[in-house]
Amino acid sequence: MKEKIQNWLAEHREEMIRDISDLVRVNSEKMPAKEGMPYGEGPAQALALALSKAESYGFAVQNHENYVGSIDMQDAPRGLDILAHLDVVPATPGFTVTQPFEPLERDGKLYGRGTADDKGPAMAAIYAMRALKELGVPLRKNVRLILGCDEECGSSDIEYYYKKEAAAPYTFSPDSCFPVVNVEKGHLVAAFVCKSDRPAGSSDAKPCIIEAHSGMKFNIIPDRAQMRVRNVSREILAAAAKKLAQDLSVGVMIETFADSLRVTVQGKSAHASTPELGVNALTAMLQLLRGVREAFAETDDAATKALLALSEVLVHADHAGQALGIDRDHEVTGPTTVSPDMLDVKDGSLRLTIDSRMALGSTRENTVGTLEKLAETCGCTFDVERFSETHYVPGDSWFVKTLIACYEDVYEREGSKPIAMGGGTYVHEVENGVAFGCVEDEEEVNMHGDDEHIAVEDLLKGSATFALAIYAICGGE
Repeated sequence: MKEKIQNWLAEHREEMIRDISDLVRVNSEKMPAKEGMPYGEGPAQALALALSKAESYGFAVQNHENYVGSIDMQDAPRGLDILAHLDVVPATPGFTVTQPFEPLERDGKLYGRGTADDKGPAMAAIYAMRALKELGVPLRKNVRLILGCDEECGSSDIEYYYKKEAAAPYTFSPDSCFPVVNVEKGHLVAAFVCKSDRPAGSSDAKPCIIEAHSGMKFNIIPDRAQMRVRNVSREILAAAAKKLAQDLSVGVMIETFADSLRVTVQGKSAHASTPELGVNALTAMLQLLRGVREAFAETDDAATKALLALSEVLVHADHAGQALGIDRDHEVTGPTTVSPDMLDVKDGSLRLTIDSRMALGSTRENTVGTLEKLAETCGCTFDVERFSETHYVPGDSWFVKTLIACYEDVYEREGSKPIAMGGGTYVHEVENGVAFGCVEDEEEVNMHGDDEHIAVEDLLKGSATFALAIYAICGGE
């Protein structure tokens, strides 16, 4: 079986690359909605193209109002859903091998936006289904490939779909890595908020923070943070800045203006799910602020007071959230992580956003409830933007063990273990849903970055693995 599938895929290699390239040429970034196109023209165009190709290969297809499309292997009760997406993150300006929407194969790798995330893996799944169909492999149950159009911006597409359609008993998404991701930590995105009708600096003689800013996205550790202060000694700030630079190996610059001083802290960016890989410029700036707290003793500005209080509990390198009181650990998920990422202080008001990837055992009560009480003591309210509990499919379940066996067969591995991750995938809210492929764990494909790519060999191996998984789950005669 494996050899037949691999031989078929090898014979159709160029055709697969052509189909993926056709999809990559479509800029399917989320765009302004139009009538009948909830995510704009680009995602709708990519969906129509993918469904057209699948239909030409003999599959039954359906467009679900341009939220998602579905591709069915056969008319039978469903045994498996495969969940992939055709939308992409915005093109970055630093592509060097080719332009983002001009796919190019070079040195065995296919370059272009979406080649790895997730147009390449989506097409690998179509070719897995096609291989089984054209080889005449009998199946007792149907497999449905679901192609979404909003994974990168909140997954409202899948929410819409599952309000109308029931999930299959098992689901995997080829939008992560092998061998299989069976645990995704819970996710909290929330903000400490202090609102004031009184502009900062309204008492001209009092020390205060006039403005402060950091971060562009809630899930990215900021590599730069700034604050502009008034009525604070430059000498005091300079001494604290020197100590901070020595203690944390960050860059610190102080600039003098007619009415204020501006402090800039330079750190190192990383993803919020792995805060230990970065140097958080915001928490470094808060450490500096904590060191000069006495200089603000007479402030009457609410946002300044709130930020000073928050500096005591948002401690630099406290990645587990111990000072916040939400640190937990679990053998299945590993520890909770927390990263303060975005800060906006302006006109006397404050909003500071944190991103937490929560260990198994974290609940709304023991996490959000704890932080709400803490926010109150800091002169803030606590605004929850996103909360989801841990997603977990047991590693010893038949489903997970079956997927790992298929991966090990194709990749010739032994002793593989399922993976827990801090990031979330398309299946986070899907019962019995796991992430499965399309590259091996730790393989760098520049996902979301410049020169995104995927090895053609990985597409072929991934497709073969998906085909074996379909056969194992949907059952041969």
